[in-house]
Amino acid sequence: MLSNHLCYKASHVAKHLSGSTFVQPILTDHPETGARCLVFLFSNLSVAIEGDFYLRYRIFDILAGTTPQGHYPVLAACFGGAFRVYTANLFPGLVPSTPLTLQLSQAGERVNVRRALRKPQGGGEAARTPEDEIDDEEYA
Repeated sequence: MLSNHLCYKASHVAKHLSGSTFVQPILTDHPETGARCLVFLFSNLSVAIEGDFYLRYRIFDILAGTTPQGHYPVLAACFGGAFRVYTANLFPGLVPSTPLTLQLSQAGERVNVRRALRKPQGGGEAARTPEDEIDDEEYA
């Protein structure tokens, strides 16, 4: 059960994910607390269908070798917070980047940075135009 929702095997929609689903952690200082933390950055992960979702995260030690069944042992697992994927005509807009996102960008990580709230254009439509790209910075 996750946030009062039952998790069924049939509810797995990993086939609708595109982008990198395996990443290495980045060691950084948290900008608000100063604590050292590992950040797993999925900067190009996207979901191809609309709806409410959550992601399951698992940590593996791929250098430890596999189990007799051919799997890597899972060292830790957790679920992320729920998020919603909208259709273009219902998209509410983009929120400004968090301090952690800004810090990762300044460190050279590839993340999208938004300095201010950006609402959808044209009566609720969230279609992107070339002018929108000027407001967003992406670091390679």
